[in-house]
Amino acid sequence: MSIRWLAALAFSGVVSPTLAWVYPEHRDIAVLSVEQLDAQRKAVFDRLWAEAREGAEQRLCEQGADLRQSRQPGCIDWAAMSAISGDHSCSSAQMLDTVIYSDWILPVADIAAKLKVDLAGIASATPPGAQPVSRTIDLRRLLDTKAARAERSNALRRADIHLQRADPEYATRVGSNNAHFLLARPGTDDTAEDYLRLALSDSSELNAIGVWAWYHLGAMQKATRLAHEQLPAAARRELARSALADEAFSLHFLEDAFAAGHVAGTWGDVSLRKGTHDYYNEKGLEVQTWAGGATTKVLMGDAHMRPTDAARAADAVRDSLEELLDTAAGRARSESSVHTRGFQPARTVRCVCKRAVATVAGGAQAHSRGCLAGGDSPTAGTDTGAW
Repeated sequence: MSIRWLAALAFSGVVSPTLAWVYPEHRDIAVLSVEQLDAQRKAVFDRLWAEAREGAEQRLCEQGADLRQSRQPGCIDWAAMSAISGDHSCSSAQMLDTVIYSDWILPVADIAAKLKVDLAGIASATPPGAQPVSRTIDLRRLLDTKAARAERSNALRRADIHLQRADPEYATRVGSNNAHFLLARPGTDDTAEDYLRLALSDSSELNAIGVWAWYHLGAMQKATRLAHEQLPAAARRELARSALADEAFSLHFLEDAFAAGHVAGTWGDVSLRKGTHDYYNEKGLEVQTWAGGATTKVLMGDAHMRPTDAARAADAVRDSLEELLDTAAGRARSESSVHTRGFQPARTVRCVCKRAVATVAGGAQAHSRGCLAGGDSPTAGTDTGAW
């Protein structure tokens, strides 16, 4: 497959138990990716989502990516599932159970919608290139920037408090491992394929690319069943629901890989990593690409997402989603998953809230090997801090 999402492989930070993109940013990225689908793939997506909703129409929104949703949502769409994954659930199966059956997920979605409104209302910093006309005006701009920073921090802390009340496991769920972060490269001479092999290795810690690959592969295998097997309506409904849940769960970790704070810093104690994470999320980070030379990208992070950040991550998410939709529709691709009759991995994959190695099915590495074919994919930093 040829997936531009491997721009994410530039980012190599593993820091303390901190979240990547906040809930509304995760959901916005997923919404944008669905909006970018062509007409044929959008039709496949809508059909699969309609099948997945059967029997759960009261909880699953009619639209898979509901542009009209705001405060006090009465349902959860597919786009929100990527936000709920990882931060509010530990596996795709748990995420799906939470979405359909819990009494606290709608309050969580409302808190996230309020956070989006609060963040959007915060004044931005001085535009790049603006020239102060006096020391007094320059001081005012500095104070305005500090005030905006304080407003953003207060909005995030308020949201965290409310989320903790709604979801008591929220604060501790991601603290057990580094699944939301990428591994550092052992050295500067590693190739893209070397790095991908490391991310999927049995000996590696749980990491964002490894988790993405595991759940995406599970979704792809289920999609082959949808394309090739004659299933009873109830079985097809459950399979479509499970495949979309696996993909949404995987995409949370792919989206995480585009947050600057998850790029810079796998070193030091908890406080140092936390500070590194927060600093680069706010200030941004310039990374090189696998193409080398002067090709670089500047990333921002949690609660500081710009339209360019959302678009970059959405391109990657769309590419991953397109592969799933093409497989479910039986459309030929340059590399396709082999149909495995009866394949059902969702209940057996590793829980991302436990300390475990990133064990991935043997076919995942071969299936993903072509992902770095595009030379524009950024490189990861090294475990010595070099780039």
